[in-house]
Amino acid sequence: MKRITNTISLLLATAFISFDCTTHGADAPGKLVPHETRLKAAQKPYNISSHYHYWVEKENEEAYLDLAKEILPVRQYQVENGAFLWFGILKARTNELGSNYVISLGEDSAQWRGRRSWGIPQLPPSFSVARWKEIWNELSKLHTYKGSVTAALRDYTVGDMDASKWPEDLQKIVLNIGYMKPAEGKRSVYRNAERDVFQKVWQNRYENDPSFLRWGFHSVRGNSLEGIDFDYMTTNISRSDVKLTQEESGKIWDGIKDETGKSLKDMGVESMDDIREIQSVTYDLVMGTDGSKQLKNQTRNSLLGTWVHKNKDGSYRKKVVTHFTEQLSFYNTEGKMVEKRKPWPMRIEIIDQQPRFTVYAPDGGTWNAAINVVNGKWYEQHRAIWNGRWTETDPTVYWVYERSE
Repeated sequence: MKRITNTISLLLATAFISFDCTTHGADAPGKLVPHETRLKAAQKPYNISSHYHYWVEKENEEAYLDLAKEILPVRQYQVENGAFLWFGILKARTNELGSNYVISLGEDSAQWRGRRSWGIPQLPPSFSVARWKEIWNELSKLHTYKGSVTAALRDYTVGDMDASKWPEDLQKIVLNIGYMKPAEGKRSVYRNAERDVFQKVWQNRYENDPSFLRWGFHSVRGNSLEGIDFDYMTTNISRSDVKLTQEESGKIWDGIKDETGKSLKDMGVESMDDIREIQSVTYDLVMGTDGSKQLKNQTRNSLLGTWVHKNKDGSYRKKVVTHFTEQLSFYNTEGKMVEKRKPWPMRIEIIDQQPRFTVYAPDGGTWNAAINVVNGKWYEQHRAIWNGRWTETDPTVYWVYERSE
């Protein structure tokens, strides 16, 4: 079985789990954490987003996009094999940042990569190394690198996995990024406003506006763009092919603007302009990978259902898995249930191309282990990370679950 070898990357990733999800198991042992809080942690869509900015002259755009389209199947292959969660090419509607094209990547690994090395990746069998080198050489003549931004996801909206709002035509996706710089002495106030007030605003919009897909709040971990200084980013993703009437839009905002204003005033904020500077850029997705086929979603979908692991003495454990929960029961050698836990929120992540899962216990603890589904069997590694620390169990031993009807 494949095992994690990059310990630094893995421990960084689990640090993200405990910090961002605010379950505080190690800090407040025994303190119960609401199921809704843990469920939101399990629904975190990614850890890191990276944006690589380029300038492409108008006369080179057609050739640039033709080459990008040719290598898109390579990026799809990488996504399906866990190299990253998505790959997209965005075109800016304005060029205040000195770039008009952006390559966007998402991943769960928590290493700060800076400018990614675009060497020869793992290629699908149908794509030659020689052609890859030719394309890369041609691309280097068509675009100019302007810098990159690496950001960590801190808060986000959540939605129903069974009711996807995303369009089949990816070119209907629009991304607006707000580049944020808190005013001096207002960093914590600004951060709290985004997480305590505006997360609710955008969650409300997600639930009531069919054109709105996702909001995210990020802290910037690396920025090599010239001429702009920012510490945080907000992202709003929407559909260009779904339009609300003015009346429909007004009804949504009327329902939340008064509460938003009151919440900000309770924090001592009259206007967001008093606590942060913002520069906003809107991007249209030109092309991108199919997220439904990413390794993370493949793994999650492969685990749905009921699974049984049998111990050598005849006792066994049973798991019932939904998109974001795991319910575990234990049975003795006679088949009598001796313990049935309530469903615990469960998150799938891909760390260095290795699927892992984290479950969030009621007391705030987290259990993170490597998993693989091979030939219809679910292998879960005994050696895991419990509350940020490795267990001392044998890493060559696995629970092996088989499907149960």
